[in-house]
Amino acid sequence: MKIGPEKDIEIGRRLKQLRRGCKMSQLTAAKALGVTQSCISQLECGRRSVSAAAAARFAELYGVSPAEIYGETPAGGISAAPSPGRGRDMLEELTESSGAEKLINSVNAYTALSIYRMLRAVYSLNPHNTQELFSIPQEEADRLTAEFLRDEPHRIASLNLAGSKKERSRIELPPEQSAELRRFIEECEALLVIGKDKP
Repeated sequence: MKIGPEKDIEIGRRLKQLRRGCKMSQLTAAKALGVTQSCISQLECGRRSVSAAAAARFAELYGVSPAEIYGETPAGGISAAPSPGRGRDMLEELTESSGAEKLINSVNAYTALSIYRMLRAVYSLNPHNTQELFSIPQEEADRLTAEFLRDEPHRIASLNLAGSKKERSRIELPPEQSAELRRFIEECEALLVIGKDKP
């Protein structure tokens, strides 16, 4: 496990997400743990390290395992997948910064079809849900979406965004989001490795 300021910030961010997921204010969490609100704030900002004892207390309060406080995946599987909302927001910001309509349309289509494929899979779990809602048979839809999702990133890479380096250089996130981008990428890549290791 990484140690140091970066890890403290990462753990703090996780504590904040867990607290908000429990619809709890800093003050409520502080009272439940017998500490000050300032202490909770410092921990969530990564200005203070979370001891093993504190991690155990937070885990109990938020209904997770201590390992999850530190960002480790429990043996039972993936408990804290990356937030798609964060990734979607950053992708949208990057795409819109280009000002390129072709890129915006391509990314929107890719995102919509990714959601469609998963929505259809989840919707189909309930045998009472009608399949008449879908006009394309399941196997054909799986094949077509898999092809699109495989090929579209390569097509995006070949788009002519006004052809200039200057235009392409506009595709960036503000510096203050670089840590969030790096974290999201790490979480997704960890998810890929975990998924690859599944039987």
